[in-house]
Amino acid sequence: MRLGISFGKKNKFTTGLDFVTTKWSASKIPGSTGYAADTRSLLFGVEYIPDKYSNYSFINRVEYRIGGHFGDNYLIINGEQIKEYGASLGIGLPLPRTPSKVNLFIDFTRKSGFSSINYHAEDYLSAGISLNLYDFWFMKRKYD
Repeated sequence: MRLGISFGKKNKFTTGLDFVTTKWSASKIPGSTGYAADTRSLLFGVEYIPDKYSNYSFINRVEYRIGGHFGDNYLIINGEQIKEYGASLGIGLPLPRTPSKVNLFIDFTRKSGFSSINYHAEDYLSAGISLNLYDFWFMKRKYD
């Protein structure tokens, strides 16, 4: 189940909050009995654009993003469910003379669990790039 809300001002800022729950305990994975638990997570983020239509400043047209998440992981290790939390940063770089943009992000996530028998911790650092391409390839031309 997912439940979310977002609000903002068009072409200026957007903020959002999502709650996600998944029934992993109902899954049937051969050989993994007792290793999967239900998860609940809270995700949130903000995007800010100083001046989307600025003719003078590239920096003002850049989309700045920050977000975070925390909740449960589906894994159970030594009888204890692993917890997970993290933060992310991103920017959207506009391409000249088009609404297309290049998106860059970096995300840090920590999965950890404390137990009287063992301690478990994993840190993930990931970075990525994506393209949002807007073009007029599929528009029907008025004249050929």
